[in-house]
Amino acid sequence: MMRSWWVFVGLSLLAPPATAEIFKCSDGKGNAKYQNFPCPIDSIGSTATAVAPKENDAASPRQSARASQVKAAATQAPAPIASGPRGEPRIGMTMEDVRASTWGEPVRTETSEIMEGIIEIWYYDDSRTVQFDSKGRVFLVEH
Repeated sequence: MMRSWWVFVGLSLLAPPATAEIFKCSDGKGNAKYQNFPCPIDSIGSTATAVAPKENDAASPRQSARASQVKAAATQAPAPIASGPRGEPRIGMTMEDVRASTWGEPVRTETSEIMEGIIEIWYYDDSRTVQFDSKGRVFLVEH
Protein backbone atom coordinates (compact mmCIF):
# COMPACT_ATOMS: atom_id res chain seq x y z
CA MET A 1 0.00 0.00 0.00
CA MET A 2 2.76 2.44 0.95
CA ARG A 3 4.71 1.71 -2.24
CA SER A 4 1.71 2.41 -4.48
CA TRP A 5 1.17 5.69 -2.61
CA TRP A 6 4.73 6.83 -3.36
CA VAL A 7 4.37 5.79 -7.01
CA PHE A 8 1.18 7.85 -7.22
CA VAL A 9 2.85 10.88 -5.59
CA GLY A 10 5.90 10.53 -7.83
CA LEU A 11 3.81 10.37 -11.00
CA SER A 12 1.63 13.28 -9.97
CA LEU A 13 4.70 15.46 -9.48
CA LEU A 14 5.94 14.85 -13.01
CA ALA A 15 5.49 17.82 -15.25
CA PRO A 16 2.95 17.47 -18.03
CA PRO A 17 4.46 17.21 -21.50
CA ALA A 18 5.37 20.55 -23.04
CA THR A 19 3.15 21.71 -25.86
CA ALA A 20 3.29 24.63 -28.24
CA GLU A 21 1.13 25.84 -31.08
CA ILE A 22 2.81 26.17 -34.44
CA PHE A 23 0.97 28.07 -37.16
CA LYS A 24 1.48 27.29 -40.84
CA CYS A 25 1.01 30.54 -42.73
CA SER A 26 1.28 31.64 -46.33
CA ASP A 27 3.11 34.76 -47.44
CA GLY A 28 1.83 36.96 -50.26
CA LYS A 29 3.57 34.78 -52.86
CA GLY A 30 1.99 31.51 -51.65
CA ASN A 31 5.10 30.25 -49.84
CA ALA A 32 4.52 28.33 -46.62
CA LYS A 33 6.07 29.67 -43.44
CA TYR A 34 5.84 28.42 -39.88
CA GLN A 35 5.66 30.61 -36.78
CA ASN A 36 4.72 30.35 -33.12
CA PHE A 37 2.07 33.10 -33.21
CA PRO A 38 -1.16 33.49 -35.22
CA CYS A 39 -0.89 34.10 -38.95
CA PRO A 40 -2.40 37.63 -39.03
CA ILE A 41 0.76 38.78 -37.26
CA ASP A 42 3.83 38.66 -39.50
CA SER A 43 6.12 39.37 -36.56
CA ILE A 44 5.64 40.83 -33.10
CA GLY A 45 4.18 44.32 -33.47
CA SER A 46 3.45 43.91 -37.17
CA THR A 47 0.25 44.40 -39.11
CA ALA A 48 -2.00 41.70 -40.54
CA THR A 49 -0.83 39.60 -43.49
CA ALA A 50 -2.18 36.64 -45.39
CA VAL A 51 -3.58 33.87 -43.22
CA ALA A 52 -3.39 30.12 -43.73
CA PRO A 53 -6.68 28.20 -43.51
CA LYS A 54 -7.79 26.47 -40.33
CA GLU A 55 -7.78 22.70 -40.43
CA ASN A 56 -11.07 20.79 -40.19
CA ASP A 57 -13.06 23.78 -41.38
CA ALA A 58 -16.10 23.12 -43.55
CA ALA A 59 -15.54 26.29 -45.59
CA SER A 60 -13.13 26.40 -48.51
CA PRO A 61 -9.48 27.15 -47.65
CA ARG A 62 -9.74 30.61 -49.21
CA GLN A 63 -12.90 31.45 -47.23
CA SER A 64 -11.36 30.10 -44.03
CA ALA A 65 -8.31 32.29 -44.50
CA ARG A 66 -10.45 35.36 -45.06
CA ALA A 67 -12.60 34.53 -42.03
CA SER A 68 -9.46 34.41 -39.88
CA GLN A 69 -8.29 37.74 -41.32
CA VAL A 70 -11.64 39.41 -40.61
CA LYS A 71 -11.68 38.05 -37.06
CA ALA A 72 -8.09 39.20 -36.43
CA ALA A 73 -8.78 42.65 -37.84
CA ALA A 74 -11.87 43.00 -35.67
CA THR A 75 -9.83 42.41 -32.52
CA GLN A 76 -7.30 45.09 -33.49
CA ALA A 77 -9.99 47.80 -33.54
CA PRO A 78 -8.08 50.47 -35.47
CA ALA A 79 -8.88 54.08 -34.79
CA PRO A 80 -11.13 55.73 -37.37
CA ILE A 81 -9.25 57.53 -40.11
CA ALA A 82 -10.36 60.90 -41.40
CA SER A 83 -11.60 61.11 -44.98
CA GLY A 84 -9.49 62.49 -47.77
CA PRO A 85 -6.31 61.53 -49.57
CA ARG A 86 -3.89 59.81 -47.19
CA GLY A 87 -1.24 58.19 -49.38
CA GLU A 88 -1.54 54.41 -49.51
CA PRO A 89 -4.51 52.47 -48.08
CA ARG A 90 -4.22 51.42 -44.42
CA ILE A 91 -6.16 49.15 -42.10
CA GLY A 92 -9.27 50.92 -40.82
CA MET A 93 -9.83 53.15 -43.87
CA THR A 94 -13.28 53.31 -45.44
CA MET A 95 -13.96 52.65 -49.13
CA GLU A 96 -14.18 56.39 -49.71
CA ASP A 97 -10.79 56.90 -48.02
CA VAL A 98 -9.21 54.29 -50.29
CA ARG A 99 -10.74 55.88 -53.40
CA ALA A 100 -9.26 59.22 -52.26
CA SER A 101 -5.85 57.59 -51.62
CA THR A 102 -3.04 57.39 -54.16
CA TRP A 103 -4.39 54.01 -55.36
CA GLY A 104 -7.72 55.52 -56.51
CA GLU A 105 -10.35 53.37 -58.24
CA PRO A 106 -9.75 49.61 -58.48
CA VAL A 107 -9.36 47.81 -61.80
CA ARG A 108 -12.00 45.29 -60.67
CA THR A 109 -13.91 44.35 -57.52
CA GLU A 110 -15.17 41.08 -56.10
CA THR A 111 -17.43 40.18 -53.19
CA SER A 112 -17.09 36.99 -51.18
CA GLU A 113 -19.23 35.51 -48.43
CA ILE A 114 -17.51 34.17 -45.34
CA MET A 115 -18.80 33.11 -41.94
CA GLU A 116 -18.56 36.64 -40.51
CA GLY A 117 -20.43 38.20 -43.45
CA ILE A 118 -19.70 39.53 -46.91
CA ILE A 119 -16.34 41.06 -47.70
CA GLU A 120 -15.30 43.10 -50.72
CA ILE A 121 -11.95 42.82 -52.46
CA TRP A 122 -10.56 45.54 -54.70
CA TYR A 123 -7.93 44.59 -57.26
CA TYR A 124 -5.37 47.02 -58.66
CA ASP A 125 -2.57 46.74 -61.21
CA ASP A 126 0.64 44.98 -60.10
CA SER A 127 -1.28 42.42 -57.95
CA ARG A 128 -2.18 44.96 -55.27
CA THR A 129 -5.39 44.26 -53.35
CA VAL A 130 -7.43 45.88 -50.61
CA GLN A 131 -9.94 43.81 -48.64
CA PHE A 132 -12.87 45.35 -46.78
CA ASP A 133 -14.78 43.74 -43.91
CA SER A 134 -18.57 43.61 -43.72
CA LYS A 135 -18.59 47.14 -42.23
CA GLY A 136 -16.73 48.60 -45.24
CA ARG A 137 -13.38 49.07 -43.43
CA VAL A 138 -10.01 47.90 -44.75
CA PHE A 139 -8.73 44.80 -42.92
CA LEU A 140 -5.99 43.71 -45.33
CA VAL A 141 -3.73 45.52 -47.80
CA GLU A 142 -1.45 43.47 -50.03
CA HIS A 143 1.25 44.99 -52.23
